[in-house]
Amino acid sequence: GVVLLVCCASPWFANWTTKAVEGAYVWSPPTAAPKVDAVVVLSGMLTSRLVDQQTHWEWIDADRFWGGVELWQAQRAPILVFTGGHLPWSMSTETEGQALKS
Repeated sequence: GVVLLVCCASPWFANWTTKAVEGAYVWSPPTAAPKVDAVVVLSGMLTSRLVDQQTHWEWIDADRFWGGVELWQAQRAPILVFTGGHLPWSMSTETEGQALKS
């Protein structure tokens, strides 16, 4: 069990599984996307940390944010929605959606 845990927790395994899942992804221009009612960008692109009782936000995945903006700017949808996720173990009271709004 310990050997399996160590192998699955290794950076090599993480990179291998990421390539297996996302390796077939080929970028296409936003204009190639179909027109839809709304573009929804899921949270998970920021991380927060508390410093002196203030929340400081840092980017984890800015491509997710800019991908949604590019689709909206290419007029693939009239509405752009960012979800306001909040991880249960986060020390911040502010959600990611509130941080993006401000």
